[in-house]
Amino acid sequence: TGTLILTNGVSPNTGSYTVSNGTLVVATTARLSGTTNVVVTGGTLELRATDALNDGASLSIADGVSKVKISAGLNETVSKLFLGGVQQASGTYGATDSGAMHIDDAHFTGTGMLTVLSNPPVTPVSATWDAEGGDLNFSV
Repeated sequence: TGTLILTNGVSPNTGSYTVSNGTLVVATTARLSGTTNVVVTGGTLELRATDALNDGASLSIADGVSKVKISAGLNETVSKLFLGGVQQASGTYGATDSGAMHIDDAHFTGTGMLTVLSNPPVTPVSATWDAEGGDLNFSV
C-alpha cells in the first residue's frame, strides 16, 4: 500500500514487473531497459522519465483501480498496450489533459502520454457482398 521508488540507473532486469497494489515509481534517473512485460493489476505505476520502459515492452493495465501515471511533458513508448485484457490499436494514450489521441481517465493519470507502436493482429473474416444484385461476378 506504500510507495517504492526505483532510482537506479539502467536496470539490466529481463524479467517482468507486476504492480499489484501501492505505487511503483520509476524515477527520472531509472530505466527498466531489459523488461519486456509490465503488468498493473492494482495500484499505480508512475513514470517520471521518457525512456522508463523498454520500447519493445508490453504494458497491461487491468480495469478497476489500476493506473499508469505519466509525468508532464513525457511521451513514453511501448510496443503493445492491453487495457482490461484487450490489446489496443497503435497511437497515443493518456488522461484528459495529456493531448493524446485516445483519452482514457480510467487507466491513466498525469499530463504525459503513452505511444503504442503495434496494432492487434488482424482476424480474417469471410463475407460475401452482393450489392443486392443477382449476379455475384466481380466485374458486376
